[in-house]
Amino acid sequence: MVDKLTDASADVDTIAKWNSIGIYNVNDMITHIISELNNKNPKFAITSTRIESGATIKSRVENSGNVSKFAGYFENEKGNIDALFFYIEPNVGSANDFLSRYVIPVVLGIYKSIENRTSDMHVNNMPVYIVSICSTSRVGNNSVKKNIVLAETMGFQYLDIFNNSYYDVIGRVDANGDPVTKIRTLQELDDFLKDGGVNEYFTVDTTINSLIIHSDILDRSSNPSAELYRYVLRIIPAVYMASYDGYNIDVTSLATSTAESVILLKRYLESF
Repeated sequence: MVDKLTDASADVDTIAKWNSIGIYNVNDMITHIISELNNKNPKFAITSTRIESGATIKSRVENSGNVSKFAGYFENEKGNIDALFFYIEPNVGSANDFLSRYVIPVVLGIYKSIENRTSDMHVNNMPVYIVSICSTSRVGNNSVKKNIVLAETMGFQYLDIFNNSYYDVIGRVDANGDPVTKIRTLQELDDFLKDGGVNEYFTVDTTINSLIIHSDILDRSSNPSAELYRYVLRIIPAVYMASYDGYNIDVTSLATSTAESVILLKRYLESF
């Protein structure tokens, strides 16, 4: 992360954005990130940071997938890992799915390592914190905002250093006229995912209390890996909610896939 911040600090527009919140150099930004994380979860009481190689982090968190340069972890005074840490870089690329690409492969990689010895029904066996230090307009894109809301619905903690708003993408207000900031029900999630009135990811069949998972979007994708990571952000929150409501999870559509990650996902969904 330090190298990304160092590169970003040489950009005139980026440093102007930093200055607007009282940040003047890389050390200021790191200090600010720590402060904001401690405010979000005082139990962390973060006092220091250290730099480790991607390979070391991969080993420490038991990630059997690919190394991620955007991943890290919180370690307590006993040397145990309390949570996973991901960051969204200052000048993120042109794609809108960076959140799913940075986070989901690591989460699935860890689950693959521990699936036979975990009793946690969440795909992430520990809290996940995502910190955005993106200073471009990319985070204002509706597709990006939607992925942030879905990540929070999945239980991940999201922190935007610049306090960019994103709940407007939910498109609803409460009784006081304030923007709704949570998707609380399976029906709300279903509505949120509909494009042109169609949800390509699942169907809620209330007559038989079943959540029917769809996979056509995976089958026809020209980039199956990236599509799967976006897919996970949408499917897993639905499964959490459906399971809580006592629904059966129908994953029949995934049965014919030979992709290793899809097979892993299917095994996980079948555990509900």
